[in-house]
Amino acid sequence: MESHTVLVHDINLHQLDASDLVFLFGRVVDILSIDINGSFAFVTVPNQEQAIRAIHELFGRYIPGPNGELAPLRVSLTEYHSMGKMLPAARVRRDLATPMWQFRVKYLHERTDFDVILDLFRPFGTVCWSGRDASGTVGYVIVRTAQHWASVLQKLHGTVVAGQRLSFAICMSEARSLRASAEESNGSFFVVSNIGRDTDFRSVLKLFAPFGTVCWSYRHVYGTYGAVIVKTSAHWNQVLDALRGTTLAGHRLRIAICKNDVRSRELPESVGLMPRGTPWDSRVNI
Repeated sequence: MESHTVLVHDINLHQLDASDLVFLFGRVVDILSIDINGSFAFVTVPNQEQAIRAIHELFGRYIPGPNGELAPLRVSLTEYHSMGKMLPAARVRRDLATPMWQFRVKYLHERTDFDVILDLFRPFGTVCWSGRDASGTVGYVIVRTAQHWASVLQKLHGTVVAGQRLSFAICMSEARSLRASAEESNGSFFVVSNIGRDTDFRSVLKLFAPFGTVCWSYRHVYGTYGAVIVKTSAHWNQVLDALRGTTLAGHRLRIAICKNDVRSRELPESVGLMPRGTPWDSRVNI
């Protein structure tokens, strides 16, 4: 039976090399060879059935980028014929072991607490990131789950919240674009550090709720750092003054304003955060 090749786009964006691809593809198909040409990789598998399986399982999976941002993996069939190079050993990457998918939720009631929506996804795995648009009727959730996105959609089909029948769909756009739009809605970007590892991040979000609307939030992989974008009429200095000295679960929080561009960097190193590109794991949550 004739072999087939899968094209992987923008491997530089995801910081994937041949060893990473052996690990990623090897979990779903048999690999004959991998060739890399610039920002593209060509993964050859034994037959068309396995090529289609690779695309079904991997297309749209969110992969952590070099700066910690998330972007969907793009894969497609190609007519390229492999040169038959030897396969390198697989590099085990925990952050690639379990898929991450982004889901779009529409027809939310604007007054529905978004935590209710996140609770719908928690039975499937770990909520890694979430955001809600300015209208309040559309939201986005990235979930790390062992289930395929199609299975998640099937189980959520027909869900009604606050009298609204919700619409769920898989979303392939970059998560960082939503963060940028949140910043552009006149939100103030705060960094919170020294959070207790066992502290529910919703307790942190409630601290900002009196000042306005929380547009976006993120918690770092180690659980002790986070970021919050708040749309507020108060000046950021007023927010910092009001929250100075706040203690949660015995931890005195450090809260600072962040003026870095969230399009290009997850969190600023200048406030003592972990190096960019640190892999995500199951402790990432909203």
